[in-house]
Amino acid sequence: MINMAFTISSLIFNAILFVFFFSKPKLSSKENEIFSKILICSLIGIIIEVFSFILVRLNLDETHTLYVFTNKLILMYYAWWGTLFANYIGKISNHEKFNLLYNKIIIILSIILIICPLSFIKQNELIIPSGISVYLIYLMSIIYIIISVFFMLKEIKKDNIRKYIPLIGLIIFGFIVVFVQLIYPQLLLLSFVHTIIIYLVYFTLENPDLYLIKELTQTKSYLEQSNIDKNNFIYEETKDQIKVIKEIKKDLKSYKGEYEGTITVGSSYIYSKYKLADVLSNFSKDYPS
Repeated sequence: MINMAFTISSLIFNAILFVFFFSKPKLSSKENEIFSKILICSLIGIIIEVFSFILVRLNLDETHTLYVFTNKLILMYYAWWGTLFANYIGKISNHEKFNLLYNKIIIILSIILIICPLSFIKQNELIIPSGISVYLIYLMSIIYIIISVFFMLKEIKKDNIRKYIPLIGLIIFGFIVVFVQLIYPQLLLLSFVHTIIIYLVYFTLENPDLYLIKELTQTKSYLEQSNIDKNNFIYEETKDQIKVIKEIKKDLKSYKGEYEGTITVGSSYIYSKYKLADVLSNFSKDYPS
């Protein structure tokens, strides 16, 4: 049972992430689309691995059609997972044109895996798949890793190194798994490594919390509406003040006209009085008696 401990734990962690990822609102991006496919592929592949282990526990012969077909499905799971991960690296490194080639290769490879015979080698009570299908998976994995590393070295910068952590993790954990399985070949660690890489991809996705985005959007809308209301209030107040100023100006003009008339009449009256006094003064000088 210890042989399947890592696989079963991978199934549990994959199921948790699957539920969490698909139940949470997320951005509609190509990275999220590829990641969702990787997550689905991993979950299905691990379930097939567990089913294969159950067949072994039921003492089903390795030549049985069901057992052979199940192991072919496991190899297809490895091939599809590697292709989807290569798609993800192609996307984040701006080399998406290679993704179309990857997708064509995986279709051809899947057909080959189904058609080609699969043999098994018994070693210390272990049943190890062998044959051209297995070698093709090894070859495909090596080629994909070399291409992905080339893209990473070409595009990596100080500000985007975080995006390549899953690829770096796959390389590091891949070497560790090869070393461990040379000593303990009965341990099934590949699906466990896939689970670790999936979590690394999840935590390096540029996928902000949509709830926070929603709150910020609502706050922005509120502030914009408040600014509009403030401007409208200032406009109305300014318009009222201008109206009042116009009324005052109008009143001042009417007052000015009224007082100007009064001043004009008063000035004429004073002037006439002054002229009369001047005439009387001159008359008194001429006629003193």
